[in-house]
Amino acid sequence: MNKIVSVFSDEDLTDELIRLALERVRLAEGVSPKLDAYSPKDMPRAYDEAKNADAMLFGYGAHEVIRALAKALNLHTCVRFNKEIALVTNCLGGIYGEGRHGFDHDPKFGRAAYDAEYLSELEIERTARVAYEYAEQYGKKLLLLDGGGELVTSVLWRKIVSDINEDYPSVPVKMCETCEFLRGYDRLDGVILASKLFGDIAWAALRAEGVTSIVGDTPFAIYSDLDSENILLSLTRMLTNCFALEKGAQDLSNVLRSLPPHPSTHDVKFALQSGLNI
Repeated sequence: MNKIVSVFSDEDLTDELIRLALERVRLAEGVSPKLDAYSPKDMPRAYDEAKNADAMLFGYGAHEVIRALAKALNLHTCVRFNKEIALVTNCLGGIYGEGRHGFDHDPKFGRAAYDAEYLSELEIERTARVAYEYAEQYGKKLLLLDGGGELVTSVLWRKIVSDINEDYPSVPVKMCETCEFLRGYDRLDGVILASKLFGDIAWAALRAEGVTSIVGDTPFAIYSDLDSENILLSLTRMLTNCFALEKGAQDLSNVLRSLPPHPSTHDVKFALQSGLNI
Protein backbone atom coordinates (compact mmCIF):
# COMPACT_ATOMS: atom_id res chain seq x y z
CA MET A 1 0.00 0.00 0.00
CA ASN A 2 2.88 2.40 0.88
CA LYS A 3 0.68 5.02 2.54
CA ILE A 4 1.59 7.66 5.14
CA VAL A 5 -0.99 9.79 6.96
CA SER A 6 0.32 13.06 8.44
CA VAL A 7 -1.34 15.48 10.87
CA PHE A 8 0.19 18.94 11.32
CA SER A 9 -1.17 22.36 12.22
CA ASP A 10 -1.97 24.73 9.39
CA GLU A 11 1.00 26.92 10.35
CA ASP A 12 3.49 24.04 10.45
CA LEU A 13 5.92 23.91 7.51
CA THR A 14 6.92 20.32 8.28
CA ASP A 15 4.29 18.91 5.91
CA GLU A 16 6.00 20.71 3.02
CA LEU A 17 9.37 19.30 4.09
CA ILE A 18 7.96 15.77 4.17
CA ARG A 19 6.65 16.18 0.64
CA LEU A 20 10.06 17.39 -0.54
CA ALA A 21 11.72 14.46 1.23
CA LEU A 22 9.38 11.93 -0.38
CA GLU A 23 10.06 13.48 -3.78
CA ARG A 24 13.76 12.78 -3.24
CA VAL A 25 12.87 9.20 -2.34
CA ARG A 26 10.92 8.87 -5.57
CA LEU A 27 13.91 10.07 -7.57
CA ALA A 28 16.25 7.74 -5.67
CA GLU A 29 14.12 4.60 -5.86
CA GLY A 30 11.45 5.22 -8.47
CA VAL A 31 8.72 4.76 -5.85
CA SER A 32 7.53 6.81 -2.91
CA PRO A 33 4.89 6.31 -0.20
CA LYS A 34 1.65 8.17 -0.83
CA LEU A 35 1.15 11.02 1.64
CA ASP A 36 -2.31 12.07 2.86
CA ALA A 37 -2.07 15.23 4.97
CA TYR A 38 -4.63 16.50 7.48
CA SER A 39 -4.87 19.32 9.97
CA PRO A 40 -5.83 18.57 13.61
CA LYS A 41 -9.35 19.80 12.73
CA ASP A 42 -9.69 16.82 10.38
CA MET A 43 -8.91 14.16 12.99
CA PRO A 44 -12.10 12.08 12.37
CA ARG A 45 -11.01 11.61 8.76
CA ALA A 46 -7.41 11.00 9.82
CA TYR A 47 -8.59 8.24 12.18
CA ASP A 48 -10.41 6.52 9.32
CA GLU A 49 -7.44 6.83 6.99
CA ALA A 50 -5.01 5.60 9.67
CA LYS A 51 -6.70 2.19 9.69
CA ASN A 52 -5.48 1.64 6.13
CA ALA A 53 -2.09 3.36 6.43
CA ASP A 54 1.39 1.92 6.94
CA ALA A 55 2.63 4.82 9.08
CA MET A 56 1.66 8.17 10.58
CA LEU A 57 3.49 11.43 11.23
CA PHE A 58 2.33 13.93 13.85
CA GLY A 59 3.41 17.49 14.54
CA TYR A 60 4.34 19.06 17.84
CA GLY A 61 1.92 18.87 20.74
CA ALA A 62 -0.14 15.90 19.57
CA HIS A 63 0.14 13.77 22.73
CA GLU A 64 -3.58 13.39 23.38
CA VAL A 65 -4.33 12.61 19.75
CA ILE A 66 -1.55 10.02 19.65
CA ARG A 67 -2.75 8.40 22.87
CA ALA A 68 -6.33 8.14 21.57
CA LEU A 69 -5.19 6.79 18.21
CA ALA A 70 -2.82 4.26 19.78
CA LYS A 71 -5.66 2.99 21.94
CA ALA A 72 -8.10 2.81 19.03
CA LEU A 73 -5.62 0.84 16.88
CA ASN A 74 -4.34 -1.36 19.74
CA LEU A 75 -0.73 -0.22 19.44
CA HIS A 76 1.42 -1.63 22.20
CA THR A 77 5.06 -0.56 21.86
CA CYS A 78 6.71 2.87 21.74
CA VAL A 79 10.23 3.29 20.31
CA ARG A 80 12.31 6.43 20.84
CA PHE A 81 15.58 6.89 18.98
CA ASN A 82 18.61 9.05 18.70
CA LYS A 83 21.70 8.29 16.65
CA GLU A 84 23.14 5.89 19.25
CA ILE A 85 20.26 4.75 21.44
CA ALA A 86 16.85 3.17 20.99
CA LEU A 87 14.48 3.21 23.98
CA VAL A 88 11.64 0.67 23.81
CA THR A 89 8.71 0.85 26.24
CA ASN A 90 5.12 -0.32 26.48
CA CYS A 91 2.76 2.21 24.94
CA LEU A 92 -0.40 2.52 27.03
CA GLY A 93 -0.41 -0.03 29.84
CA GLY A 94 1.37 -0.15 33.18
CA ILE A 95 0.98 2.78 35.53
CA TYR A 96 -0.66 4.80 32.73
CA GLY A 97 -3.30 2.14 32.07
CA GLU A 98 -6.95 2.26 33.04
CA GLY A 99 -8.62 1.00 36.19
CA ARG A 100 -5.62 1.12 38.57
CA HIS A 101 -5.95 4.68 39.91
CA GLY A 102 -7.96 6.27 42.67
CA PHE A 103 -8.33 8.56 45.65
CA ASP A 104 -8.67 7.47 49.27
CA HIS A 105 -8.84 8.96 52.73
CA ASP A 106 -6.55 7.93 55.54
CA PRO A 107 -8.10 8.62 59.00
CA LYS A 108 -4.67 9.45 60.39
CA PHE A 109 -2.96 11.31 57.54
CA GLY A 110 -5.82 12.69 55.43
CA ARG A 111 -6.19 12.61 51.67
CA ALA A 112 -4.42 9.86 49.72
CA ALA A 113 -4.13 8.74 46.10
CA TYR A 114 -2.72 5.73 44.30
CA ASP A 115 -1.56 4.69 40.81
CA ALA A 116 -0.73 1.02 40.37
CA GLU A 117 1.95 -0.31 37.99
CA TYR A 118 0.02 -3.29 36.63
CA LEU A 119 1.51 -5.25 33.73
CA SER A 120 0.63 -8.64 32.27
CA GLU A 121 3.00 -11.21 30.79
CA LEU A 122 1.65 -10.48 27.29
CA GLU A 123 2.27 -6.74 27.61
CA ILE A 124 5.85 -7.28 28.73
CA GLU A 125 6.67 -10.01 26.22
CA ARG A 126 5.44 -8.24 23.09
CA THR A 127 7.33 -5.05 24.05
CA ALA A 128 10.47 -7.01 24.97
CA ARG A 129 10.45 -8.86 21.64
CA VAL A 130 10.40 -5.55 19.76
CA ALA A 131 13.49 -4.48 21.75
CA TYR A 132 15.25 -7.79 21.09
CA GLU A 133 14.51 -7.56 17.37
CA TYR A 134 16.01 -4.07 17.19
CA ALA A 135 19.07 -5.18 19.15
CA GLU A 136 19.57 -8.23 16.93
CA GLN A 137 19.01 -6.27 13.71
CA TYR A 138 21.55 -3.58 14.55
CA GLY A 139 24.02 -5.73 16.49
CA LYS A 140 23.38 -3.88 19.76
CA LYS A 141 23.34 -4.75 23.43
CA LEU A 142 20.08 -4.76 25.40
CA LEU A 143 19.75 -2.91 28.72
CA LEU A 144 16.66 -3.55 30.87
CA LEU A 145 15.85 -0.60 33.15
CA ASP A 146 13.63 -1.34 36.13
CA GLY A 147 13.19 -0.95 39.87
CA GLY A 148 15.30 -3.98 40.73
CA GLY A 149 14.15 -6.38 43.45
CA GLU A 150 12.16 -3.68 45.22
CA LEU A 151 9.19 -4.00 42.84
CA VAL A 152 7.38 -7.21 41.94
CA THR A 153 6.64 -5.84 38.46
CA SER A 154 10.39 -5.48 37.91
CA VAL A 155 10.93 -9.07 39.05
CA LEU A 156 8.40 -10.15 36.41
CA TRP A 157 10.11 -7.99 33.74
CA ARG A 158 13.47 -9.63 34.51
CA LYS A 159 12.01 -13.14 34.43
CA ILE A 160 10.25 -12.66 31.08
CA VAL A 161 13.20 -10.85 29.46
CA SER A 162 15.52 -13.67 30.58
CA ASP A 163 13.16 -16.30 29.15
CA ILE A 164 12.92 -14.49 25.80
CA ASN A 165 16.70 -14.22 25.60
CA GLU A 166 16.76 -17.92 24.69
CA ASP A 167 15.23 -16.92 21.33
CA TYR A 168 17.90 -14.23 20.79
CA PRO A 169 21.17 -15.86 21.96
CA SER A 170 23.34 -13.35 20.03
CA VAL A 171 21.99 -10.38 22.03
CA PRO A 172 23.90 -9.62 25.27
CA VAL A 173 21.58 -8.43 28.07
CA LYS A 174 22.26 -6.35 31.19
CA MET A 175 19.73 -5.79 33.99
CA CYS A 176 20.03 -2.30 35.47
CA GLU A 177 18.13 -0.41 38.17
CA THR A 178 16.94 2.96 36.89
CA CYS A 179 18.64 4.79 39.78
CA GLU A 180 21.92 3.16 38.80
CA PHE A 181 21.41 4.32 35.21
CA LEU A 182 20.65 7.88 36.34
CA ARG A 183 23.71 8.06 38.58
CA GLY A 184 26.01 6.93 35.80
CA TYR A 185 24.20 8.41 32.79
CA ASP A 186 25.61 5.46 30.90
CA ARG A 187 25.40 6.41 27.21
CA LEU A 188 24.76 2.85 26.16
CA ASP A 189 25.31 2.27 22.46
CA GLY A 190 22.41 -0.09 22.23
CA VAL A 191 18.75 -0.72 22.97
CA ILE A 192 17.15 0.27 26.28
CA LEU A 193 14.06 -1.67 27.38
CA ALA A 194 11.81 -0.41 30.17
CA SER A 195 8.25 0.05 31.30
CA LYS A 196 6.86 3.41 30.20
CA LEU A 197 7.27 4.75 33.75
CA PHE A 198 11.01 4.06 33.96
CA GLY A 199 11.56 4.77 30.28
CA ASP A 200 10.10 8.27 30.60
CA ILE A 201 12.38 8.96 33.58
CA ALA A 202 15.49 7.77 31.74
CA TRP A 203 14.66 9.68 28.57
CA ALA A 204 14.02 12.90 30.47
CA ALA A 205 17.51 12.61 31.97
CA LEU A 206 19.07 11.98 28.58
CA ARG A 207 17.22 14.91 27.02
CA ALA A 208 18.46 17.15 29.83
CA GLU A 209 21.96 16.29 28.64
CA GLY A 210 21.13 17.32 25.09
CA VAL A 211 20.06 13.99 23.60
CA THR A 212 17.30 14.64 21.07
CA SER A 213 14.73 11.97 20.31
CA ILE A 214 13.11 10.39 17.32
CA VAL A 215 9.80 8.95 18.43
CA GLY A 216 7.96 6.05 16.85
CA ASP A 217 5.60 3.18 17.43
CA THR A 218 6.28 -0.25 15.97
CA PRO A 219 5.13 -1.72 13.65
CA PHE A 220 2.74 1.15 12.93
CA ALA A 221 5.00 4.21 13.14
CA ILE A 222 3.94 7.38 14.92
CA TYR A 223 6.31 10.32 15.24
CA SER A 224 5.77 13.48 17.27
CA ASP A 225 7.25 16.53 19.06
CA LEU A 226 10.10 17.02 16.61
CA ASP A 227 11.79 19.93 14.91
CA SER A 228 12.25 19.90 11.13
CA GLU A 229 15.62 18.12 11.29
CA ASN A 230 14.43 15.36 13.59
CA ILE A 231 11.19 14.76 11.70
CA LEU A 232 13.40 13.82 8.73
CA LEU A 233 15.49 11.53 10.92
CA SER A 234 12.22 9.88 11.91
CA LEU A 235 11.24 9.68 8.26
CA THR A 236 14.46 7.82 7.38
CA ARG A 237 13.61 5.22 10.04
CA MET A 238 10.08 4.97 8.73
CA LEU A 239 11.22 4.53 5.13
CA THR A 240 13.53 1.69 6.14
CA ASN A 241 11.39 -0.12 8.71
CA CYS A 242 7.90 0.37 7.24
CA PHE A 243 8.59 0.53 3.51
CA ALA A 244 12.05 -1.08 2.99
CA LEU A 245 13.14 1.96 0.94
CA GLU A 246 16.79 1.86 2.00
CA LYS A 247 18.25 3.85 -0.92
CA GLY A 248 15.81 6.68 -0.38
CA ALA A 249 16.46 6.64 3.37
CA GLN A 250 20.20 6.80 2.72
CA ASP A 251 19.72 9.79 0.42
CA LEU A 252 17.86 11.62 3.19
CA SER A 253 20.59 10.70 5.66
CA ASN A 254 23.16 12.24 3.32
CA VAL A 255 21.08 15.42 3.16
CA LEU A 256 20.98 15.62 6.96
CA ARG A 257 24.73 15.13 7.22
CA SER A 258 25.21 18.12 4.93
CA LEU A 259 23.26 20.43 7.27
CA PRO A 260 24.90 22.78 9.80
CA PRO A 261 24.34 22.15 13.53
CA HIS A 262 20.80 23.12 14.62
CA PRO A 263 19.59 24.00 11.12
CA SER A 264 16.61 26.26 10.50
CA THR A 265 13.57 25.10 8.55
CA HIS A 266 14.89 27.18 5.63
CA ASP A 267 18.22 25.30 5.76
CA VAL A 268 16.44 21.95 5.66
CA LYS A 269 14.13 23.04 2.84
CA PHE A 270 17.05 24.32 0.73
CA ALA A 271 19.01 21.09 1.27
CA LEU A 272 16.03 18.98 0.22
CA GLN A 273 15.42 21.08 -2.88
CA SER A 274 19.02 20.78 -4.04
CA GLY A 275 19.06 18.51 -7.07
CA LEU A 276 15.28 18.60 -7.52
CA ASN A 277 13.67 20.26 -10.53
CA ILE A 278 11.20 22.27 -8.47
